[in-house]
Amino acid sequence: MFDEETATDEDAPNAGLAIGPDPDVSVARADWEAAGGPSVAVVEAVAAATDRNPLDVALLNEYVDPDALDALLASPEDGSRRTVRTWFTYDGCEVVVGRDGRLDVYVRRDGRE
Repeated sequence: MFDEETATDEDAPNAGLAIGPDPDVSVARADWEAAGGPSVAVVEAVAAATDRNPLDVALLNEYVDPDALDALLASPEDGSRRTVRTWFTYDGCEVVVGRDGRLDVYVRRDGRE
């Protein structure tokens, strides 16, 4: 479900995670639509990207409101196709998630924040 690769500047979230071509930063990619919604997929993706069990990662609601995240990324009832992407830090990872189903988790492999 998750693809992992070395991250480049082109992958970085708009907020400016400056990673360059950095072998110490990897990105795990997933399609949250296949995981039962964005909030569930974020927990699973961070767990997978950090080689942990989903029960061992921090509670998502300590970082963002899971219901608000799901509502933000839900398809609008009016059928509009506005692009929506948001990013946040979750349990030591940078998470970028969009209405299009894309979910990227950026992980520093060298222990730096």
